[in-house]
Amino acid sequence: MERLEPLIEAKIDERLGKRGAPGKLDQRQVGALAITLGLAIPLTPVAGGIAGLTGIAVVWAAILFILWRLRVL
Repeated sequence: MERLEPLIEAKIDERLGKRGAPGKLDQRQVGALAITLGLAIPLTPVAGGIAGLTGIAVVWAAILFILWRLRVL
C-alpha cells in the first residue's frame, strides 16, 4: 500500500494540473454562456406562453444539455 501512495498522488496531481485553476473560465466557455443566455432569455417566455411550464422545462433542459455537451457545466 505504501508503494502505491506516491503513484496515486502523482496521478491525481497530473489530472488536477490538466484542469487548470478551479472556477476559471476560458474564452470558449464565456462565449458559450453568453450565447445560451442570449437564447434563453427570449425562448423562456415564448415557450412559457405556448406550452406553459412544460415548455419552459423543455427549453431549460435543452440549454443545460448544450452547456453540458460543451463542457461548460
